[in-house]
Amino acid sequence: MDAKARTSPGTPITTHVLNTATGTPASGLRVRLKQSCGKEQGELGELQWKTIQESVTAQDGRAGALSEGLTLQAGEIFELHFETTEYFQSQGSPCFYPFVKVVFTIQEPQ
Repeated sequence: MDAKARTSPGTPITTHVLNTATGTPASGLRVRLKQSCGKEQGELGELQWKTIQESVTAQDGRAGALSEGLTLQAGEIFELHFETTEYFQSQGSPCFYPFVKVVFTIQEPQ
């Protein structure tokens, strides 16, 4: 965990995952919260990421309090990384997307 990361009473980063093929919560899906830690050298200027928390969705498909212990600051960029291959293999189903990434910026932490 980053040295500047400390507890915050603000709104936590959480997620709720649904399996749209079955219409049920996606329980047992591994989710990682990553934080941007700068840009790589190179013409694309891609972001570098540091995993700061990992969780597995519960039976209701929720992975709560991924940002527990962090102080969220406006302008910080985070990524939720969903390990869909593992999940669909455990369900005995084919997987079209090997993983899913959702990237977002903290606007005004509460």
